[in-house]
Amino acid sequence: MHKTIRKILLLSDSGDVSLDYKTGTTRNVALLRSFYLHCRAKGLTAKTVKDYLHRMSYLVNLANHLGKSLGGISTDDIKEYIVRVLDTVKPVSINGRVKVWRIAYQYWYSEHLVENDPTIGIKKIHEDVVIKPALTVEQLELLLNSFDKKRFTGYRNKMMVLTAVDTCARVGELVNIRLPDLDLNDRIITLHHTKGHRDRNVPITPQTAKHLYNYIYRFRRELPGDHLFCYKDGCPMDVDRLRKILVARSQKLGWPPLGPHCLRRSGAQYLHNAGMSLELLRRLLGHTDIRTTQTYIDSSDMVTLKDTQERLTVLNRIHVA
Repeated sequence: MHKTIRKILLLSDSGDVSLDYKTGTTRNVALLRSFYLHCRAKGLTAKTVKDYLHRMSYLVNLANHLGKSLGGISTDDIKEYIVRVLDTVKPVSINGRVKVWRIAYQYWYSEHLVENDPTIGIKKIHEDVVIKPALTVEQLELLLNSFDKKRFTGYRNKMMVLTAVDTCARVGELVNIRLPDLDLNDRIITLHHTKGHRDRNVPITPQTAKHLYNYIYRFRRELPGDHLFCYKDGCPMDVDRLRKILVARSQKLGWPPLGPHCLRRSGAQYLHNAGMSLELLRRLLGHTDIRTTQTYIDSSDMVTLKDTQERLTVLNRIHVA
């Protein structure tokens, strides 16, 4: 990450920036710090803010390359940047950077910190939507049964996978489930730490509720803390550790590396194939835009289409000699 970005978190509240920055960078630091504080005040997670600052570092590099301050960047400067990197950077990455720049400039402009917003008129680059495949039902069964539920870690890992697929929870939501969030009688889990900071209730199947009860009764209730998925000392499971567990397990099974998001996507595709409407699926996944939900299930549409056609076609009622 660019040194200007790294240093903004070290600045005192007085704004003292007596550091050896390039021309115009002192002003850049003030703008970046104001944007950082704006993001934190909005309640964005530390991970999201870190990602924002990383993408802002490309804007700082552009400003330094042009010898300008961030407030002096023009629309043409951004367009020329896009054209220059388009051959080496994926459209989705460019769009992600420009999206954050737009958020920053909209804030700065609204606060009269810059005279203009150069992102106005910058259109999103077309992205080829690549639908990542989900686990097959057979693969999911093999994965779940590969964990040793006689041991705490094995049963915990098994339940993380089962819960992720059943609830279609994001990985950050999954690892932050606490025991008070569970209602095993009504088969409801309340998910916190969600995108948009809107808690949501998700149902679980009787099978998952039964396994969660057994996991809690046999292992989890004897440990300190109240996170559902934790280490033996009661400390909550973290996202990076879950990723490593899944990668190691997929390698043991002879599969390509498996990530937590594949479990969420797989759960969504299973439900869609079974007939769940797109709107209900959107609510379960916690999406605000149904078009985002659409990207989760496009790869399974042909399966659904074939099944529906086979059941409903008029050819079922006639004989073709």
